[in-house]
Amino acid sequence: MSQEIIQFRLLKKDRNPVLDHKGITYILVDKTNFSYYSDRLLNISSLMKKDIDWDQTPDTKEILKNRVDSNSECLLFSYNGYDIGWHWVNDNVCKDWINIDKRLNDNEGYNGGAYVTRQLERPPSAGEVVYHFTWSYLLDYKNKDIVYHYCDVWNRATSIFSYRYGFKQFNFLYDN
Repeated sequence: MSQEIIQFRLLKKDRNPVLDHKGITYILVDKTNFSYYSDRLLNISSLMKKDIDWDQTPDTKEILKNRVDSNSECLLFSYNGYDIGWHWVNDNVCKDWINIDKRLNDNEGYNGGAYVTRQLERPPSAGEVVYHFTWSYLLDYKNKDIVYHYCDVWNRATSIFSYRYGFKQFNFLYDN
């Protein structure tokens, strides 16, 4: 992983309100329902390959299954009946969504790997809505008090979304 990252932390008390969902919905995919949703996740992988030149796209059922078998959960996002993206969460820091890089306390959560396709119709704010849904899932449904994530320095959109929602820079992986 590049050292050129920005690390973030959100305290539950500092978060800002969630955006209007703009008709975007999500389904939680985990080890209990992976077999039912695996083809839909592979479809997101295919869209990702069309949008992004990245050799680490999780593009096999085995890779995706390893993620959920390692207690990573995927929020699978849809709009107008079409799957448009995903965002991953875990109770520990798992940069590859399989191996634990850093154990977190029970009241802490980690998210990353957000993707929203440009191949299908979606609201212009879909990317930000996906982040807000994910952070709300961790804070409200999983009852986390602290959420961590990082993004590459070049990823201005994620940084902007993070600051708008209430995140602050915080070195939880290592000092830059």
